[in-house]
Amino acid sequence: MPTLARAAELSKAVFGSEHMLSVMWQISQAPDATFNAPAIERATGLAGSIVHGMLARLKRAGLIEVVGHLEGERTLAYQRRDHLVWQAASQLTSEVTDTLGIGGPYDS
Repeated sequence: MPTLARAAELSKAVFGSEHMLSVMWQISQAPDATFNAPAIERATGLAGSIVHGMLARLKRAGLIEVVGHLEGERTLAYQRRDHLVWQAASQLTSEVTDTLGIGGPYDS
């Protein structure tokens, strides 16, 4: 099974959405814990409507928070809040790629 399909299957089983794991993995990799929706869209290849839906769910869960706007734009800046779920998302992604012997997290 290609990595994308396995990641989507695992994501659906654990988070109730086939896209949540890829979004959470990208957020977990943000170097200073800050990110924005367009960056997640580019990194995952997901449509903006999907990413915004996932971010809304994570915000309602208290896992991310809005910290402002990108300078000169209407784009919201988010910050990842400290929680073990980010480590879990990273570990789940690693397990998918390690099991399949593939280097990148979402190679097909």
